Amino acid sequence: MNRESVKRVLGERVLRPWWALRRRMQAARKALRRAALRNRDFTVLSNNCFGGFVYQRYGLPYRTPTAGLFFMPEDYLRLLRDPRRYLAAPLTFIDPAASRHAAALRAVDPGYGRYPVARLLDVEVFFMHYADEREARAKWTRRAARINWDNLLVKFCDQNGATEAQLRAFDALPYAHKVCFTARAYPGLACGVVLRRDAGEPCVRAETEELYFTRDYPLTRRLNAMRRRVK
Repeated sequence: MNRESVKRVLGERVLRPWWALRRRMQAARKALRRAALRNRDFTVLSNNCFGGFVYQRYGLPYRTPTAGLFFMPEDYLRLLRDPRRYLAAPLTFIDPAASRHAAALRAVDPGYGRYPVARLLDVEVFFMHYADEREARAKWTRRAARINWDNLLVKFCDQNGATEAQLRAFDALPYAHKVCFTARAYPGLACGVVLRRDAGEPCVRAETEELYFTRDYPLTRRLNAMRRRVK
């Protein structure tokens, strides 16, 4: 049996069944989480991909445009001070090189410029996980129309150079349900949650926010508590 035949046999007899089992297990876990979730029409506003992670975790349709993208801290805080105005504004796509943050982002990501960048008035949006402007605009518009302004969870974190002053500015915003993930403790940061897996890191990591944050933040319980208060 040659090498190609071995690969084909392994794929058909081992890898394909393994992936099928893995998909079934993931679907079962999502169903269990969803069964425990009584609040299902919530909206997550997030500075990065976390918004999408939450809906994926429960297998729910996205009720937020803030998924698969990120904002720089100063822009995100500006948006949160007047979210209805910014989220109703049209997206204007720009050359990534024209971004105010281009130099800073290129310094940490040599591949910067390969994904769409847009402006909402004076706020820049980086569509990191979108193939092109058409996809980014279509999904942003569709998901923004689903926002439930009466059932909001607002999230921030210490990524992308967020300063302590910016974390505290977020903490001071008048949102009933908000959380700020950090890699270290900030005394007096009422909405702060330290993700212990990233202790000692410069900031929380995307992997931790996607897969491990519930070790320190009981998401289902917090979402269900929001529903009781909304009523």
